[in-house]
Amino acid sequence: MPTRFRARSLVLVVLLTAATAMVYQFSVVSALIFIMGDSILLFSVFTGVFLLSMGVGSVLGARPTAAMDISFIRVQFSLAALGLVALPLVFCLFAASEYARRRGIILPQPAVVFTFWANGLLIDFLFGVLTGMQLPLLAGLFRTLRLQDRSLASLLGFDYLGSFVGALAFPLLLFPSLGLFRTVFLASLINTTTALLSSALLEQRRSRSVWTAAVLAALVLVAFLTSHTLEHAIDYFVYGDR
Repeated sequence: MPTRFRARSLVLVVLLTAATAMVYQFSVVSALIFIMGDSILLFSVFTGVFLLSMGVGSVLGARPTAAMDISFIRVQFSLAALGLVALPLVFCLFAASEYARRRGIILPQPAVVFTFWANGLLIDFLFGVLTGMQLPLLAGLFRTLRLQDRSLASLLGFDYLGSFVGALAFPLLLFPSLGLFRTVFLASLINTTTALLSSALLEQRRSRSVWTAAVLAALVLVAFLTSHTLEHAIDYFVYGDR
């Protein structure tokens, strides 16, 4: 495979992953604002935690390892899997608490609020760590594979560009046309595709990668196509038959 094509394709993977990371974060924060309100506090805290966790991910990704290519591919698959379950988990917790309230089960309000915060922050932290890991891993791969210095220097710029694209696409295009659930499922499918693309670019065409991508893609497609059913189920537990 030509070196220049491989380098440019891997930079494209960075851009797409950064864009999906922003989509995930905005989706989770939007869901929690709908549930709890207090948008200024939520956006401030979650943005800070996301940036902090990206720093943690950068430190973890910079550790020397003999299998940086495999680690990079696993990061892509992990993002796809987390994106598939994160938002449904947030809304399922909300539906469970509202269903209990309608059934007359009194739950301590501080405990409910703490559960939402803890769950949301954990998801936000995991997204940040996984996103932060990819740049040092890819930088190490560029050095190991002796890819172009020019492509290496542009990694950070493409990462920021991807974040900007995701930040604009979420409120202007994705959320208005697809809604929250389908937006995150689409992002998960993109991460599954980038993982499979990375496997081919890094010449790690293992049957495990192919099967993992196939299973994740199937799950994401099923979730995407049945997202309205999931929304109706959550509405039923939250609001009852109204």
